[in-house]
Amino acid sequence: MARHLELVHHNELSVTKLLAHTKTSKLRKLGFIELIRTGDFYHNMEVLSSKSGQLILWFMLKSQLWVHVRKCPFNKTENKLGTKSARLESDCMVNAVLCDTDENFRKYILNPLKNDDISTICKQDTLILGFATMLYEKHGTTQNELVRQSMRQLGRLLIELRTKNPTLKSKNLAFFIQPMYFDLIIHAVKSMCQTHSKDLERTEIGIPSLALKIGHSLKKCIGFLRGKALRLGNLIEDTQLQSFLNLLEMEWHIRISSHALATMVNKKMNAVELLPMTSDLLKLNIYISKEIGIFKVLLEKNSTETYAWFRLAECVLCRIILFNKRRGGEVSRMTLLQYCSTMDWEKESTQELMNSLTSFEKSLAKRLKLIQIRGKRGRTVPVLLTDEMSSAIDLLITNRHSVPPHLHQSVRHVNLRVIDLGTMKK
Repeated sequence: MARHLELVHHNELSVTKLLAHTKTSKLRKLGFIELIRTGDFYHNMEVLSSKSGQLILWFMLKSQLWVHVRKCPFNKTENKLGTKSARLESDCMVNAVLCDTDENFRKYILNPLKNDDISTICKQDTLILGFATMLYEKHGTTQNELVRQSMRQLGRLLIELRTKNPTLKSKNLAFFIQPMYFDLIIHAVKSMCQTHSKDLERTEIGIPSLALKIGHSLKKCIGFLRGKALRLGNLIEDTQLQSFLNLLEMEWHIRISSHALATMVNKKMNAVELLPMTSDLLKLNIYISKEIGIFKVLLEKNSTETYAWFRLAECVLCRIILFNKRRGGEVSRMTLLQYCSTMDWEKESTQELMNSLTSFEKSLAKRLKLIQIRGKRGRTVPVLLTDEMSSAIDLLITNRHSVPPHLHQSVRHVNLRVIDLGTMKK
């Protein structure tokens, strides 16, 4: 290839630069290797996009991909990726070719998908991708894991359907959304969810929540397909989908949902409830308060101490969740606007309101800060903050710009959006 480039493409700029080096030069040798591999990459991308041709492959272990990234002589960036980050970046390039979807959808949904047979099927099935796109459009980036898990559930269903009927191995999920395959879907769901029945007893479903979720996802898939059919004016397909939906509404709750709900009730009834001991809660509370104090001091002394900033954010989040006994997801979605727009009771409350409070309620109003946040199903949820929590959050907000920009994605994993790095919704 080097000889071919020298003889045929010597007038091209990239080749001319390499020919300027001596033949025994290491830079010339590495330059030709990089040029050849770049050509292999674009060839592979073209094969993947057209789905025809032969791929030129190099094989290496996934677990050792980070070693290749660090030792690769063509890696010109200073960022040395770990194993997971290296996989994500490599998957990102392939997803951009395989999936004609929104860039943010690929970034937040497709790229973090676990790279296995299920995710491969999900990325190749147009119905699963359309279903996931609808969910992403509905929830935005607040429910990324929910969207990915819903995709994988449908991918597992498709694998089970193909296993049940080997003659339909090449068919996609939309093909099975027909009345004639409704019973096959029922059997596939029962097999996935480990359904079993005992003599003279009601049928039990091993994974009841999965069965219920698949039912909801199938209805959304039908809606997606019907919308597509109506836009194209395909009334025959819309009639078939409506018939499948009628079957789903008539029989699904009898054959799947009722057994799943009954199984969940039985499991909840017989489950052992382990309540935490008061001594354990006190020990945890003391530890978190101690950690908050330590990392507050470290961050006050050195505002660029990234580890202290991370640890303080995690401890404050745990402290707020424990104090309010709230869901972690609710507290983690607190925004800077919600925190800063809290009403000051001493300044903004009326005298009539203050007179109606007891002395205990007045002392609580002075000591605690009340914040209204969005909870489950859009409900307004109150969150109380002590002076200790408020001072720690103020310190985090003050020093949030000192965290390096390339760590923004890692910072979001802390799940405390009240201290998000300048990208929070105002």
